[in-house]
Amino acid sequence: MGGALLLVGLSWAGGIPNSSPPGVPAPGECPQSFAFVAGQPVAPEIVNGQCIARCGGVVVPTSDTAYLLRIEAESAMHLADIEALKAQRADLRAQLRETGHPWVHRLIGGAVGVTLGVGVGLTLAAYYTGTGGD
Repeated sequence: MGGALLLVGLSWAGGIPNSSPPGVPAPGECPQSFAFVAGQPVAPEIVNGQCIARCGGVVVPTSDTAYLLRIEAESAMHLADIEALKAQRADLRAQLRETGHPWVHRLIGGAVGVTLGVGVGLTLAAYYTGTGGD
């Protein structure tokens, strides 16, 4: 909602200004942020005595600003979560390289069990059916 109002306001004001590289002020930009309070006069750094703007900026409702700050804080938290997950993934990959896949150990154990079973079965079969079982 606030974003739509901002775009409508910018279109009435003459469009979105050309963006400057980060850290480089745009021509005519206000040198700092100012708070506006309902019922209070506007800072003299922004307007002259005839209510004409001395510099350019965007007035954003306080609730929209609070929402944007909350999103920024949450994004920092999510970035920290992503870094923790990347570290966890690296640890799991290292463990996998050291120990191998769990199913490989199960296959090896199964193969050993089958081999021992067949060997014992053949030995017993040979003993009882062959010359050794007289």
